[in-house]
Amino acid sequence: MALCTARGASVTPSSGCDDRDVGADGGGWLYWLARRSVRNPARTVSAAVLCTVAVVCVAVFGTTASLSTGGYNSVGTESAHADGLLRKLRGADPGLVLRVKSEDSVDSARARSDGVALARRVAAQPGVAAVEAYWTTRSPALRANDGRSALIGVALEGDEAAQARTAQRIVPRVTGRQGALRVSPGGRVWVDIKAAEQGERDLVRAELVAAPVVFVCLVFAFGSLQAALFPVLVGALAVAGAWAFLRLLGGVMEVSALSLNIATALGFGLAVDYALLVVTRFREEGGRGLTVPDAAVKAARTAGRSVLVSASVVALSFLALWAFPFPWLRSTAMAGIAVVLLAAMASVVLLPALLAMLGSRIGHRRSVSSPAWRRLARWVTRAPWPWAASCEAAGQASQPTARMSSRWARSHTSGCSLAPLR
Repeated sequence: MALCTARGASVTPSSGCDDRDVGADGGGWLYWLARRSVRNPARTVSAAVLCTVAVVCVAVFGTTASLSTGGYNSVGTESAHADGLLRKLRGADPGLVLRVKSEDSVDSARARSDGVALARRVAAQPGVAAVEAYWTTRSPALRANDGRSALIGVALEGDEAAQARTAQRIVPRVTGRQGALRVSPGGRVWVDIKAAEQGERDLVRAELVAAPVVFVCLVFAFGSLQAALFPVLVGALAVAGAWAFLRLLGGVMEVSALSLNIATALGFGLAVDYALLVVTRFREEGGRGLTVPDAAVKAARTAGRSVLVSASVVALSFLALWAFPFPWLRSTAMAGIAVVLLAAMASVVLLPALLAMLGSRIGHRRSVSSPAWRRLARWVTRAPWPWAASCEAAGQASQPTARMSSRWARSHTSGCSLAPLR
């Protein structure tokens, strides 16, 4: 006979706890959700798998194309308005620079003819505001000292996201071998594009290297191979959903490519924390005599509250980033909010179903207190104010480094501008 811990009522293993008994001490909608998930776990897991496949398809078929490589300039502020006025007065800056190399001299008749034709072809591309080439302006600043290389400055229309899309479209058409010339891309916009692409490759490489190590740690932390798969599934669902959300969000606002890194790292990190809370409570309830389905519901009802509170705090913290008028910070906020809410929902809906299906294989254990952690907790709670003051002092000690980094950034970016196009 399994014991229903809500009122101590005895129930049969097949019947489970009565809804009124288990919900009497505050189960509420969380209990109802967990009970529905456990009642037909195969259907719940199948629905989660189908949702994951659907959002992965959405993410794969458009996430990168809709992301921005910029977003570091403020929008809607006085400084942004002043920058727009200055651009109108002095002309647009060349965000894309083409380096043109000739086999002989750039002043030869063939190089001059091909260079002028190339400049005209670039100027005819949609999204190009103006073009300044050595062969059309004869500016010495656009010609290399050895006379074998020259530059073509290309000003692009629109914001950073629009400029990146234009550059990605026209660069393959105008680079490489162009008659007697060999053209290679450069400039601020192209550097941002390549940096974003490199970041995506580094993200994949880091995950491939870190995933086996992290999974081994999960096996030791959760105590079994089956239990170690739970946070992986929760994290995969949360990250895939966040990536699909960012794909859709990119159609209505500028979304930074860095948000992918934030969503991936945060999603799997929170999945480990939330799954560990739920699985640990499940094992404790199983050790007290509850059946597998009842232990899964009780774990979702109790540990699930902690998961939802944690997710709410993290989501509200990310919401504060909307106070800053920078697109990359706002897209980071949206990525964080999306992935943390998805991880929390997967933990209280998908995890109970997985525990109902595989809970008998991961074993039960009674709660075991740690003397070391108990002593540390008592030490901190006996003198909370000195510990709070120490944490505040440590935070203030890091401020000089942050201010120094800010001064370094300003000193390396102020006063730098490219020659205007004519």
